Amino acid sequence: MNYSFCRQVYRILSLLLLTITVGVGHPAWTHARDITIAMPLLPSLVDLGDDGKLQGRFIDLITAMDDAYPEGRIIPLILPFMRAKDSVGKKADVLFPYAWNDRLPKRTMSFQYSSAFIYEAKFYLYCHKDMLLTPEQARSGKYILETDIAHVDLFPFAQSGTTGLKSSIRKLEHRRLDGFIFAALSMEKTFKEMEAEGWTGRKNIVAIPFETFKASFVLPPDSRGDALDSILVRLVDKVRASGKLREILKPIIEYYESIP
Repeated sequence: MNYSFCRQVYRILSLLLLTITVGVGHPAWTHARDITIAMPLLPSLVDLGDDGKLQGRFIDLITAMDDAYPEGRIIPLILPFMRAKDSVGKKADVLFPYAWNDRLPKRTMSFQYSSAFIYEAKFYLYCHKDMLLTPEQARSGKYILETDIAHVDLFPFAQSGTTGLKSSIRKLEHRRLDGFIFAALSMEKTFKEMEAEGWTGRKNIVAIPFETFKASFVLPPDSRGDALDSILVRLVDKVRASGKLREILKPIIEYYESIP
């Protein structure tokens, strides 16, 4: 029998069960339902193609997870990074990707991390070649630092958030920042985009290894998040066991394995 037909029948029956369950007043989260994943646009990872359709490595990952989830659909929702983070538990069920900082006190967090780890991302400290800082100096809180606005709470020291990666890079080039901290792969892809636009300032910027984080999902900080976590762990384990996770993310994993 056709797999797609079987999957559709399974989804319809599951949704019927969900409707019945809600009707008698029992919790429905553990039953079949669609899961909306908020995602920011990231060069080559989450992009819009010339045809207006979503593409990129992370979109391929979400598609593979959707294929492994016959109980419902996994739906990407594209939002700016900070709005994507703020949407968790509201407009979206989950945020992906986000760096796991296990030093953050849980009592101060408005979310919880999923235990479904995807890969390790290395964050670098970017400085002007004539104004180099050590990671220890950056952590002192005595310097003017920026990171993406959605990542401010990853770092327990003084820094500002930005929504414009390219503008922050230009500020760094012109020495209006002492340092910028972000994921190395996203920075390298942004450098290449800017160079394609005629920018020539890359030679003035030095990348200094700063910290390694596990890339994971962000969930609501309650029982909904707990239930979602068990689903995501199951789906990621399925995709990993099939070999698709390594295949999809091979360039990302190999890039981070190749740098200090």
